[in-house]
Amino acid sequence: ASASYSALIIVVIIAALTSSRKRYPFIIAGVGILSGGLLIMAQTTGHYQPDYLHLDVVDMWVGESLIFILSASLLVQFGEISRTSIDKALREIEEQRNKQEILKEQKHYLEALHDVTLSVVNRLEIKPLLESILTHAEELAETTHSFIDVIGPGESTIQREVGHGIMLNYADQEARKGEGITGRVWERGEMILVDDYQTWSERLPAYVPSDIHAIIGIPLKAYGKINGVLGMIYTEPSRIFKPAQVDALNRFADLAAIALDNAILYQ
Repeated sequence: ASASYSALIIVVIIAALTSSRKRYPFIIAGVGILSGGLLIMAQTTGHYQPDYLHLDVVDMWVGESLIFILSASLLVQFGEISRTSIDKALREIEEQRNKQEILKEQKHYLEALHDVTLSVVNRLEIKPLLESILTHAEELAETTHSFIDVIGPGESTIQREVGHGIMLNYADQEARKGEGITGRVWERGEMILVDDYQTWSERLPAYVPSDIHAIIGIPLKAYGKINGVLGMIYTEPSRIFKPAQVDALNRFADLAAIALDNAILYQ
C-alpha cells in the first residue's frame, strides 16, 4: 500500500539496466521483497493496517526517503557508468589517432627510404658513397649530426671515416672492439640505441662532456661481415629516436652495407 514499495519495482528494473555491478539490482530487489514480506506478515497478523486512502506522515516520510535514497544510488551508478564509458571512448579515439600517426610516419619513412636507396646503390667510390649514405641517413633521422666509422686494416680498431655536424670536432677518432658505441656495435653485430650518451655507463671520455645525447649505432653488415658502423645523433637533451625512424634506419643500413661491400670489392 506504500508508494515506496510500488516504486521499488521500477527502481529495480532501472538498476538492472544501468548497474555495472551484477549484485546491486539483486540486493535492491532482495531488500524490497523482504520489507514487503514483513509488511504482509504484519498486516496478516493484525499488527499493521495500512490506510489505502490516506497515508500518515510517517508512511509518507519513509516512502519518500526510500525513493530518494534509491534514486540517488541509481544516479551515482549511472554517473560511474557514464564516466567509464566516456573515458573508454576517449581512450579508443586517442589510440586510433596514435595508430594513424604511426602509419603516416611509417609511410613517410618508407617513401624516403626508397628514394635514398636508389641514389646510393650505384656509387662505387668509397668516400663519395659514405658521404651519400650519411646525408640520406640524416634525412631519415631528421638530424645533421652523424658519422660512419670503418673497420681499419687488420681489424684491430674502428676508425672515423666521415662525420657531419658535431662529429666534425671528433675527426680521426678510433676505438677498439667493445669500446664506446661503435666498438660495442662492432662486437655485438647489432644495433645499439642510447637515449642519453652523457649518462651511459659505457661512454668514452673523449665525448664527455659534450652535446651528444640520443645516439644510435647500426652495423653496416653485408653477407655476415661488418665493414663499419653508421651513427646518428641528437644534440637536444629531450629528443629521442622514434620507432619508425629506427626501423627506417635499420632497413637503409642493410642496403647501404651491401653498397659499401660492393664498393670495397670494386676497389
